[in-house]
Amino acid sequence: MRNEAKKIDKMVKKLLPLVIILSGCGGGGGGGAASSAGQTPTSLPTLEAVGSLVTVTDSANFTHVLGELKNSGNAAATFVEQKCNFYDASQSLLATDSSYIVGANVKLDQSGLFDDSALNPGDVGYFDVTTTETPASYQCTPTYQVFAVSAPVAKLELAGTPSVKDDGFGSAEILGTVVNSGTSDLTFGHVTAVIRSTNGNLADIASSYINGDTVTLSNNITTDTALHVGGSGTFDILTSVPYADFGSYEAKFSWNDATITGGTAAMLSDGVFKMPHSISRKEYLDGIRILETFLPMNGDR
Repeated sequence: MRNEAKKIDKMVKKLLPLVIILSGCGGGGGGGAASSAGQTPTSLPTLEAVGSLVTVTDSANFTHVLGELKNSGNAAATFVEQKCNFYDASQSLLATDSSYIVGANVKLDQSGLFDDSALNPGDVGYFDVTTTETPASYQCTPTYQVFAVSAPVAKLELAGTPSVKDDGFGSAEILGTVVNSGTSDLTFGHVTAVIRSTNGNLADIASSYINGDTVTLSNNITTDTALHVGGSGTFDILTSVPYADFGSYEAKFSWNDATITGGTAAMLSDGVFKMPHSISRKEYLDGIRILETFLPMNGDR
């Protein structure tokens, strides 16, 4: 029961930026990726698998396929998504599910959109594709888009070494402090832990938004995920990995550059909010149903 509560809590936190997008949208426009039509890339990414895929079955009997992708090309890949076809024993297709990777946080030059599922040349990213089926086999293929990108001017990073403890229910919990060491304020600070078990295999990808400064956005929605330049915040990541099996982790960070004045945050991406790319299609749909239960959506106010 507690595991389900943890999943719901993580889902609500992951979908917070999406709620802000939906509540702030008018009749037109949107936060979609800019079209690459008319662009002729002089170089391309090359995505390749690193090591073997790992299959994990969670307490809800969902199947997770975890793995790593490396960009060995000479151009950045953006909106990198791993898609998996799941088959039964007779090789009949059961389902197709996907997940955006946990990668680098970049700014798309043309649109100002921030993407945390990018891979710069040489980068390694991680994915967790989840299905409700019980497959006998699966086949996975990555997809991506190519846009000109640049590094954000804010920078979220660890301040000190996080602590890892038993959460009281036998699972590992990661608590730590982050700091904005960049030259811009930020909003939607987010920390993801890529966790390996004691045998070195990927075991879980868990995340949490930070507890930082509280600011009001342009649509009058408040968030406590902001940090001024030089400011610090905390995070608390609940994992599904048994504490006794917890081996190591890698921390990944994402955020939106912003300017905070008098408690109000102006986005530096011309009002384009970052979509939560680390969720799968199923998580997105399940999360919307959860949020509709607790939060008023457009037309329900």
